[in-house]
Formats: sequence, structure tokens, C-alpha cells
Amino acid sequence: MTSTGDGEHIMFNPYEEIYKQLNEIKSIINNKASIGDNSPRYFLYNEAAKFLSISPNALRVMVHKNQIQSCKKLGKRYFLQDDLINWIESGREVVNKDYAENILSRRQDF
Repeated sequence: MTSTGDGEHIMFNPYEEIYKQLNEIKSIINNKASIGDNSPRYFLYNEAAKFLSISPNALRVMVHKNQIQSCKKLGKRYFLQDDLINWIESGREVVNKDYAENILSRRQDF
């Protein structure tokens, strides 16, 4: 129990203080999440291989053949997530609209 100075006594509720602090923490987390983290994301071999859905050995072969970008520091090889995404997207095939329509029209003839 605490006193207000004018003769009133107020009961102190410890859960109220915890609740206030919890809401403050939630607010900080939500603000951090909404701002986003723009720092680059780096992967090691196993993480990069998993991201690409290939084996770590297949990734090592690609690095050896200079087929994918990476950097090496202190004996470890790092892969930038954006580079991995760019590598994936470099294999994107452009569909010729006329060719696709021609194929579809042939299928409808049968």
C-alpha cells in the first residue's frame, strides 16, 4: 500500500507495472519489425545450399566453376542472399507469347 500524501492509501498492483513494461516491449518490437532490417544477409555453404535447394557439394562445384558469386574471408566462403536470388532469376525463361498461343491452339484442334 502506498500513500498519496493527502491521506489516501492506494494499493500497489505489481501486475500493472509488468503489463506496462510488456506493452512497451511489444511496441519496440513492432516498430523494429515495421522498419525492417536492410542490412545484407550472408549465408555460409550449408545455408546457401539449403536456400538454393541443392547439396553443399553441388554449390562447391558451382563456386569452383565461377558460376555463382561469393566472397571468401578468414577461410570461410560467404554468399550474399541477393546474389543467390539474382542467380536463380538469371535462369528465368522468357515465354514467347505467339509461340505459346500457337501451341495452345494446336492442342485445341485435337
